Amino acid sequence: MIASTIAGLGLAAGSAVLLPEHLSRTGARAAVPQQEAIQPVARTVFVTAVQMSRGSSVRSFPATIAAETESQLAFRVAGKVGAKMVSVGDRIAAGDVIAKLDDTDFQLQLESAEAELSAARIALATETENLTRIESLKSGGWATDRATDLGTAATEEARSRLLRAERNVQLARNQIGYATLRAAEDGVVTHEFVEVGQVVAAGQPIVEAANDGEREAVIAIPEALLSDSRDADATVELWSSPEKRLTAVLTELSPVADPVTRTFQARYRLEDPTGSAALGMSATVWLSRDGQARRAELPLAALHYRDSGASVWVVGPNERIESRDVTIAGFGADTVRISDGLSENEKVVVLGAHKLTDGEPVRPVLTGERS
Repeated sequence: MIASTIAGLGLAAGSAVLLPEHLSRTGARAAVPQQEAIQPVARTVFVTAVQMSRGSSVRSFPATIAAETESQLAFRVAGKVGAKMVSVGDRIAAGDVIAKLDDTDFQLQLESAEAELSAARIALATETENLTRIESLKSGGWATDRATDLGTAATEEARSRLLRAERNVQLARNQIGYATLRAAEDGVVTHEFVEVGQVVAAGQPIVEAANDGEREAVIAIPEALLSDSRDADATVELWSSPEKRLTAVLTELSPVADPVTRTFQARYRLEDPTGSAALGMSATVWLSRDGQARRAELPLAALHYRDSGASVWVVGPNERIESRDVTIAGFGADTVRISDGLSENEKVVVLGAHKLTDGEPVRPVLTGERS
């Protein structure tokens, strides 16, 4: 039985076999070789060498061509609109009549003021004659000083009433003049707000006019790009003439964000000697800005995030990787711009960043891409 078992194990005849009972009887122990420590295998990673540069960034924004000055014309008095002489698109010149109010009430006020003026003149003439008579009687000893004082006071009061009546007449005439709305500058009507027969308040817009003169491109800038846009060089490309670029200068940047879009309105005055930019045209504003600080541009895949923020994997001198916190200056279509945290020629892992651990040995392979 034992011989057949030995033969089944493939042992040669005559080989020494220690059976369990023999081992227990002799107390011998089988020698077990010690297992060597397993060395970690270096992972192959693709890296790129950091190259810091002072590049320039170019961004584009959709724009609308608008007038440098747009005015909402309104009456200075309240009333009922009796006539409107212009419509949207009409050209207007300074002094042209835009609209008129029904001036019936204003005419009545003028007539009333003129009547008060006439009465004030008669009253002053009467009081002046009375004062002259009193002074004549006083010289003959027939009037007292008190009578003279009363006559003088009545004359001065009549003179003041005359002055007030004259001012009321002037105000009434002004009211009639305010009932006619005239254009202040040459331009074109862009909006209408009221119709004939509508009762309007003083200062309520009647029409909006874009004044002749300089044209501007109006864009909306996100708050993240607000600081960069202040000193950026601007050019404007009209959609109707994409082959021509117009130079533009920033003239106005809103200090308050739009409550809905959270963007800031910016206006750029166009240098357009040929007048090719018409009101309402669509355009593209290109903003270019030279880099003031040295930056490194890396593939987006090189970026990973930790509790401390954005990081990249950097290969150390002993070819072990370490996580490095970086400052992001901006993003491209498939790249990220790093402004702080990296040095020239450092090797950064550009693929598989989410699979690595700090201190892991790696075998870097340079991709040959220039960042």
